[in-house]
Parts: sequence; structure tokens; C-alpha cells
Amino acid sequence: MGVVLADSNDLVRAGLRSIITAQTGLPIVGEAMNNEELFEQIKSFNPSIVILDFTSDGFTIDIISKIQNLKSDLSFIAITPEQNAQILV
Repeated sequence: MGVVLADSNDLVRAGLRSIITAQTGLPIVGEAMNNEELFEQIKSFNPSIVILDFTSDGFTIDIISKIQNLKSDLSFIAITPEQNAQILV
């Protein structure tokens, strides 16, 4: 079981990495700064979980369906600083 962190912000990824490893012990197997890197990380490391800010620069919500076509048993945790109701839905 591994985790890929997907956010364009280095500080956010560092914070998530610190929290996840300290609190859960889950291994962080990859990090991505955009859709293309995320897709490659999924193919290379076969993680169980992706923590994704799909509103972050370089990411779109469409990447989730593209990845699910490749690996249907992958779980996503979506995070975002946005508080817009339309984005959250």
C-alpha cells in the first residue's frame, strides 16, 4: 500500500508527507506536480491512494477518470483550498 501526493505546491506536498508518515506510517511512493507526472507515477509505482488537489495549477478533475480507466481499485482523496460550492460539488 502506497500513497502518491499530487499538488503543484512544494510546501503543501511537504506538509502532507510529514503528516501522513508521522500519523499513519503509510509509505509515500511518489509525488506529482501536474496531470502528466501523476499519470506516470500511477503507472510506475502502483499506489493504493492518491491525495490530489485537482484545483492546483497543472491538474484537472478529468485526470481522475483517466487514471481509473488504468487502475479501477485506486482510491482518491481530493483536497482543495477552494471554498466555492460549484468546485466542491
